Amino acid sequence: MNKFLKNKKVLILTGLVLLVVITYNLYNFCTEYFDKDGRFVLAGKILCPNISSATLMSNGNVFIISNDFSNSEKKQDLACKGQVAQIYDPNTGKTKLIGKPKDQRGNSLIPISLQDGEILILNGEYGEIYDYRTNKYILTGKMIYPRTQFSAKLLLDGKVLVIGGAPVIEKNIYDKNSNKKAEIYDPKTGKFTSISDMNIGILKPHITILKDGKVLIFDVSGNILNYNPETKRFNVFDKIKLFKNAVSYISVTVLDDGRLLIVGEENMHGKLLPIIYNPYIKEFVKLDLNDHQYGYVYVEPLLEGKVLIAGGGSITWGTLEPTLNAEIFDLKTMNIRSIKTKMKKARHHAITVNLKDGRVLFLNGYFVEKRVNNPEMYVQKN
Repeated sequence: MNKFLKNKKVLILTGLVLLVVITYNLYNFCTEYFDKDGRFVLAGKILCPNISSATLMSNGNVFIISNDFSNSEKKQDLACKGQVAQIYDPNTGKTKLIGKPKDQRGNSLIPISLQDGEILILNGEYGEIYDYRTNKYILTGKMIYPRTQFSAKLLLDGKVLVIGGAPVIEKNIYDKNSNKKAEIYDPKTGKFTSISDMNIGILKPHITILKDGKVLIFDVSGNILNYNPETKRFNVFDKIKLFKNAVSYISVTVLDDGRLLIVGEENMHGKLLPIIYNPYIKEFVKLDLNDHQYGYVYVEPLLEGKVLIAGGGSITWGTLEPTLNAEIFDLKTMNIRSIKTKMKKARHHAITVNLKDGRVLFLNGYFVEKRVNNPEMYVQKN
């Protein structure tokens, strides 16, 4: 009899545990699938995980360039050694290797999707074209000013603006001072041309193109420069005075009404500061974040005037702990609100790509110094 009662208690306890697990999973399922905004989903795996950068291709796929100079002799690692390109299909979650660029120099790799569908790869010293039609790489020209930690952006006229960074003195030796030098790449001639210097030197500047074609450049000190594509000259445009200190990074998103959502992190592990900026009347409006107080967040435009804010983290015993939380900025209400669905993988310093159908792709990133190799997407509800 005692044995029967004991077994009965074990069965009841097991049933209660199963009920809790089922209820928890059902709650997460309902939270994810019935959230009015959207949900995060895992989206395959990347073959070569040491991703430097990525860009959206004209056919909707994602061109990814990785950079791995480790000493590993594993077969998989050997295939990914050096600078390697791969194409990710967001509809299947599958990735295929497409060879290595001819020039393997430089450590700052930026791929740019040109207007004809070809990909320009800038490595800080040379430019190289990937022709998706023939799957071949073509060296196109030497950059005027070798540099690292620079930025590049496709302009409305089809040319590519290259600015900022640290000058390269010789192989693997860089000037500590930021670079004022700027240049333009013209796909029609395949050549780089020097243009006027910027007013200030900027490491990793953020280039933003407004809806009217105006080009604004932001730095971590709150300076805003304007670049005129017709005169090829720069001038000081404005200053973000709401930043009390220099920010460790800055994100700028163009909203549907032409204004900008700017998010900056004041100092390393400082609090995040979201700002609405109207570049036409030079007006700043401060916003508040709910779940994201610290860290490197991802700010990506969605459909219907909404913006996704994800990633970041909180400070625990002096250490940044990445968060799974996400928030939505709604242009209609001018508010930032928390959403129920959470990211699948905690990560910081990931690479994000806006897909043609409004989905946001998250590639790589780190969690407690370990690389996250599972891409995921935020899928907005229609």
